[in-house]
Amino acid sequence: MSTSDCPTCGVYMIFPSSHKCAPMWLVWDPDAGETIDDARTVRGFDASDAAENWAERSDSDSAEYAIVRGSPATVLVRSAADEAAPIEKYEVHGESAPSYNAYLQE
Repeated sequence: MSTSDCPTCGVYMIFPSSHKCAPMWLVWDPDAGETIDDARTVRGFDASDAAENWAERSDSDSAEYAIVRGSPATVLVRSAADEAAPIEKYEVHGESAPSYNAYLQE
């Protein structure tokens, strides 16, 4: 069995023969002055997954992690494949997860 990253979406594939890339979505933040013309293209299995993926990427890109620190964002999401698809509105929240490390002491 061969394992690798998908060359299209970058997801680690345990079973490459059964992998399907998540569809593309347009996500933008109108509260930040963005319009659909400013939308980021984000993969997600549905619109809410795309909104969450947008939030993770947005927080990471800004390095301020405003969403994780308690400032939710309201974003608009539309299928990238269908210009006639409805636009859905999501409020995205985040939370940090504690991480622990143990170091051998002599």
